[in-house]
Amino acid sequence: SFIRDSSCKDTLYRCITIHGSYNVNILRNVGHNSIGHSFYMEDGVEENNTFAYNLAVHTQIIGTPASGEPQAGVTVRQGPGLTQPSDIAASGFYVSNSMNSYIGNAASGGWAGFAFPNFYYPIGAHQSWQMDPSARPLKLWDGNTAHSAGYYWGASGNCIYVGGNLKHESPGGPLVYISGRMSRKTRWPFIPTDVPSTSNSFGWTGTSPKAFMTFNNSKVFLCQKGMNHWGGTVEIFNYESHDSTLSATIFGQAWLGNALVNAKSNNPLSGVPNRRGFQFYDINVQSIITNVTFRNFQPDPTITRPADGSTSGRDNTVLFSMVHSDKFKPQGISATNKITFQNVATSQRIGHHITNTGASRYYNFIDADGSFTGYSGPQVVGAANSGWWIINDSCKLRTEWNVWVCPKPSTAEIATININVPGLTVDAEPPAYTSNWIGTMSLWGDGLNTKYTNRTTIFTTLPGVTGISNIGWYWYLNTKNDTTNGIVPKSWSIGIPLIPKGTWVMIAVAYPSGTTFNITTDNKWWTKGDAVLQMASSLAQVKSGNGNQYYWFDGRYLYLKLENMAVDQTTTFERGGARLYDQEWNYSYFIQANCQANASGYCFSQWGIPTATL
Repeated sequence: SFIRDSSCKDTLYRCITIHGSYNVNILRNVGHNSIGHSFYMEDGVEENNTFAYNLAVHTQIIGTPASGEPQAGVTVRQGPGLTQPSDIAASGFYVSNSMNSYIGNAASGGWAGFAFPNFYYPIGAHQSWQMDPSARPLKLWDGNTAHSAGYYWGASGNCIYVGGNLKHESPGGPLVYISGRMSRKTRWPFIPTDVPSTSNSFGWTGTSPKAFMTFNNSKVFLCQKGMNHWGGTVEIFNYESHDSTLSATIFGQAWLGNALVNAKSNNPLSGVPNRRGFQFYDINVQSIITNVTFRNFQPDPTITRPADGSTSGRDNTVLFSMVHSDKFKPQGISATNKITFQNVATSQRIGHHITNTGASRYYNFIDADGSFTGYSGPQVVGAANSGWWIINDSCKLRTEWNVWVCPKPSTAEIATININVPGLTVDAEPPAYTSNWIGTMSLWGDGLNTKYTNRTTIFTTLPGVTGISNIGWYWYLNTKNDTTNGIVPKSWSIGIPLIPKGTWVMIAVAYPSGTTFNITTDNKWWTKGDAVLQMASSLAQVKSGNGNQYYWFDGRYLYLKLENMAVDQTTTFERGGARLYDQEWNYSYFIQANCQANASGYCFSQWGIPTATL
């Protein structure tokens, strides 16, 4: 079957609808001034169709356009005058099931040029089908273009949008559309024994292997965001973004490769003056950008960038930080490789905002070949909120970027630990980002007290500290900002979501003389790595042992080597010569200390960074 070489002009509803159909060829058609989605797949079961060389122009929404905050969006219910509630986000191409081919299509205008809403179940006449359309990856995407879209959603509008959700409120009930952040877990090939999960709103459970949404040869321009992908796995390569406020927002395990990001072309009608290249997310994702050329990022003369970098996100910055939260803090989740710059001021390469949040303090990424920062060899880029990221004496402070740039040790990686103290650490944002400071974390070890001396960061009630591995970390706790007389818990734990196999962190904590300890490790899901740690005879014995063998107390400091003994090898996400390590959330250390406690149940701890040799 085919629909080809046709035009739809000034239709009162869609241009072309594919409903419950398979293997249809939709070729060389034009939809102009359609009301509601123009090229439309209806129920989410439509697969193996081909959309090639079609054009959607001036697609109009129905009702009040979907807007709202970027992640929340809006929620709209089916009702009189709005049979399909997602028409408040009417797009040139509406893709309810990605297992179709899109080749050489173009979209001009619309709420989005191409929209991929998440259908966790089919709708309409097919709502009883036991399948999850959102779990299907793209069959083929090659050579598609979108521009001048997203106006209705203000700063959040997109040329290409993978997000939102359309569902029945109840079986057979009215449709409900959510325009904001709704994710998908794409899997392929589908294994028939899998069943749809009623408890997991993000897709199927079962054994079907993970698959990537792959976008090849895409061009976007004149949008607020070129692409926004709320999903678990995505690859975007051979991509061009011109005159867009932000080239892309990509979530989950994501790769942007072989791309051109042009902040401003010679188009005299290219819109807003302030452009941004890319923003790494703040937690629990993996973002790699490789072989990308950034072009025409120059300072905005109307903006004064203060020392804290607070205007960097509005000042034509290539890479800018996400720093709004103390709860959501970055791990080792971002990397670059083979980056080039054309007509880009050096000052505009990085814009980090220094503020009182964990997301700001632990901002980091790996420059795998030094091409982003302009240095030779792999570099660790870390926030210059303090000296915490001064991991060696070869680090350079780049004040125009508000970051430290340090040669990456060949054996070290980015590590994250979560310290949990019952009754003290919490899992909620504080009312003010200075009200929850309860201590510090400092680097210690060989050669760290020479050129730079202050390698300390703030520790807050929100668990989560990110830094460099294969070095010492000294934890000091004091809820009254007293740098002399601190406290230390009798019972606490350390989770190690990210210490890649083969790396370690030597944590040191000061306890009163005479303290004894009971320290165990626990694997949440099985018994591999479970152990009761023994008192060593020296710090050297702790270092030479595995992380579940020894601890050492020298009368002042408890030394504990943190190492993931629950896995034989840490899995990775690698693209384009850059590598990121997967997180493991199942391994923890539990510390019980026998010491004289105060009325609040804490023992005395004296400030002092260890001087021991590692």
